[in-house]
Amino acid sequence: MKQNLITLALLLLLSGGCAKSIHPGSIDAVDSKTYDTLLVAQSVLDNAKIAIKQGKLPESAKPTVNRMGEAYTLLRDLWLEYRANPSAAVEQKIIAATLQVNRFILDLRGMGVTQ
Repeated sequence: MKQNLITLALLLLLSGGCAKSIHPGSIDAVDSKTYDTLLVAQSVLDNAKIAIKQGKLPESAKPTVNRMGEAYTLLRDLWLEYRANPSAAVEQKIIAATLQVNRFILDLRGMGVTQ
């Protein structure tokens, strides 16, 4: 139930439930929001790796970090594809990949990883 509420909240945010600010140089809101997600995800990943090395996160967190890294790579690749050739089909893939990355961010924050 909790995960469904989180997913709903993320969908609302992605669908325009927040202020519409687009970064200079972005081709549209999807490009800009994806860029933001990638920045946050990279920061969380970096901090999670540091926390594991410092013993602040258990070794059991490694699979979550690795899966988030894979999800991050997929989202980054989709974002680059979208920037090269924007399309509705790639946009839908970006939305799904963004949700997955955001779930990992929430999981790692729940483990104590900060941005």
